[in-house]
Amino acid sequence: MTNDVITKENLTKDLLFQLFDAAFMTPTIDHDGDLSVEDVNRCWVMVDEEHGRIQLYSQWRFKPETKSNDRLACVNKINADFVLPRAYVRNDALCLDYVMPVDGGLTPRHVVLATKAFLRQELAAVMEAQDLIQ
Repeated sequence: MTNDVITKENLTKDLLFQLFDAAFMTPTIDHDGDLSVEDVNRCWVMVDEEHGRIQLYSQWRFKPETKSNDRLACVNKINADFVLPRAYVRNDALCLDYVMPVDGGLTPRHVVLATKAFLRQELAAVMEAQDLIQ
């Protein structure tokens, strides 16, 4: 694992793949070139090189019978109870994300630990919402 600070200038999908792999996580790049990482569960990793951001993202489909009020209550509860994932509703899905700006630089350790924390909290949030999602 590189000990170099991650900055807007060196932020790439390949760098993050190598970082997660060295941290004994399971990164993959799919046929569309999208990066995901797995530890206790999986999330997508979006790299915004232009703006210098790393976004962790997951999406969970609500059951068709879940009412709008229940979806919003679920999102509000997740946002109130959890530190890292930001929850919102998009179409018929519960979306969770976390954005790490790299302005000023991030250490590889910070990126790995923040990703692991997001994945744990994502799993806990989804478990709380399990009656509403498929």
